Amino acid sequence: MKNKPALFTAVFIMSIILLQLINVFADMPAVVDEAGYLNAEENKEITERLDNIRYQYNIDVAIVIEDRMSGSTAQETADDIYDYRGYGLGSGSDGMLLYVSKTPRKYHFTTYGRGMEVFNDDALKYIESNVVPYMSNNDYYGAFTEYADTAEEVLKMASEGKTFRRKSLEDLLIFAAVIIAAPLAVASFMTHNKDKAMNTARTKLEADNYIKNGSMKLVGSRDIYLHSVQTRTPKPKNNSSTTHVSSSGRVHGGRGGSY
Repeated sequence: MKNKPALFTAVFIMSIILLQLINVFADMPAVVDEAGYLNAEENKEITERLDNIRYQYNIDVAIVIEDRMSGSTAQETADDIYDYRGYGLGSGSDGMLLYVSKTPRKYHFTTYGRGMEVFNDDALKYIESNVVPYMSNNDYYGAFTEYADTAEEVLKMASEGKTFRRKSLEDLLIFAAVIIAAPLAVASFMTHNKDKAMNTARTKLEADNYIKNGSMKLVGSRDIYLHSVQTRTPKPKNNSSTTHVSSSGRVHGGRGGSY
């Protein structure tokens, strides 16, 4: 009986902690669908999936869909929803939010805090390339499921200390060129050595042996250049950043477009 007060206190404290955690996520739901893109079951499933990701990685991953865009642009609207509705976890308000507008058909990924580092430009392009085709085909359940899948994939890499980097077309072309050129170079080298071993004749570089003395007179001369050297100056790369400042004064990352 003496342990009852202590047990009651422990249960009370745990209840307060759980309520605080519930309230934190209740204030910023993982999925807000004002356009009716998802049915109740789909909404519940994706919400639970995103909540699990938030708990596991301690970073916000959310979706907000508006029937009609409330801001001037998708970027501005996404940033304001993130900033003023209280999205983002931890002291740095870390996270990523996918904003979707039904009218007009626009979307924008906005990132903040640690979310800008984890969901870098390459990661956002990767997520976008997987999500947007579904939205273009009006398959919103497929789009948001893919959003959860790819976000979790990127977060898993980050938890292992890896930065997401997508292979560029240039990288692939260089790799292909090396794969093709290496065997050709070896074959050319072997053929050259074989030909050299078989050919014992020596070409005369001077014409003295073929010209009769006094039969040729040089009446003029000029220099003819058979080779030229071109110098190219590399074009400076565009170092512009995708970061921008929202109306609240915060610096966000992100990208977006139409679907």
